[in-house]
Parts: sequence; C-alpha cells; structure tokens
Amino acid sequence: MWYWTTKAHNALEIDGQGQPKTAAATGKFVVFQPGNEHDYVVGDATPGYGGNVERYRRHLLFLKPDLLVVVDEVKAAQPVSLKFWLHGRAPFTIDSSSGRVALTFGKASLAGFLRSPGGLEIVQTDKYPIPPEQGQTRPEWHLSAETSQKHAQARFIAVLGVGKAGATIALDNVEDLSSGNTVRVRFRRAAKPVTVSFDLTAPAVKID
Repeated sequence: MWYWTTKAHNALEIDGQGQPKTAAATGKFVVFQPGNEHDYVVGDATPGYGGNVERYRRHLLFLKPDLLVVVDEVKAAQPVSLKFWLHGRAPFTIDSSSGRVALTFGKASLAGFLRSPGGLEIVQTDKYPIPPEQGQTRPEWHLSAETSQKHAQARFIAVLGVGKAGATIALDNVEDLSSGNTVRVRFRRAAKPVTVSFDLTAPAVKID
C-alpha cells in the first residue's frame, strides 16, 4: 500500500492530501519542449487533488547537464499548505536556515535549495508509515518540506544540482523573486548569475 501513496514518490501533497487510488486522479502534459541546452515540461494533475484545488501544475526545467528547477503551482478555493517529498538511499544533509538539502550515494551526489513563501519545515525519516507486507526493504530516507503558511495561490520551488560523489556542486544564492503570474528564480551556477522566469499564464519559461 505504501507504493500507492503520493508521499512514496518525489511528489506533492496539498493540504495533507495526496492523489487517491482511483481512475479519476488523472494528469496530462500541457508543455513538452526538448532542446539542446534545456528541456521544459509542464504536467497538469488538477483532477487528482479534489474539489478545493482549482489548478495544480508542475514545471520541470532541466538546464543541461546538471541542474533541475522544479516549480509546483497551486490555485485553490481556500488557502492550502504544500508538502514536497524527496526520497534517497542515504540520509540527507539538511540546513533548515538556508533551505539547503544534500545527499551522496554511491558515485553520485545531489545538492540544492527549497523555497516557498513564509518558509518551510524540512524533516526526514528512515521509517515507513506503512510497514512492508513481506520481506525486507532496502534502507531509504524520506524527506518532506512543508510550507509554514497556507495560501490560496501557493508555490513551491526546488533548484537541484547533481554531480559525481565528492565533487562540489556549484549552486548558491537561490532567490524567489516571483510576482503576480510570474515565478522568477535567481541563483548562481558555477559563479555565474542565472534568472529563470516561468509565465504561469501561457505556461512558458525564459532563461537569462
């Protein structure tokens, strides 16, 4: 049963609720733009989150070869909280003051920053809330980052860099400069400033 829950995946819970195990919880791609320097994909999973959620879309921007920007945008009839899940085969290093998370396993490493208006509570556990029905599970850590405030128009931003184990992932100064229908994220990548703007109306992305 753990597999069927939203929290078992690198996914989003809205106001403590995941997607139900039903054929009505559907989703679709609304943008698919592969490219030489970056790929941009947007998925719409609004039907999977109940009547209060008027829109839920996840934007994925892959800045090749090593950086992923994830933007979850939620519009609800009543203010909601968001909980972003990540899973790994090793413990995460968490700096709650900066929103930085990192993890190394085998030959690979990940490091990035999580952002949402009002701040986040970031925790992890190596326990499964639903015990395995049989056999032994491999060790796994479950990280959740939950918004401290509720908003009717809510957003969650994750900027995640990947690299070889032991290598420094050159990502810092991640800022959320969003306004209106534009989610704007500014950061430094290998010491160079980058600004990514997501137009939520279109949807579309611009990279400066």
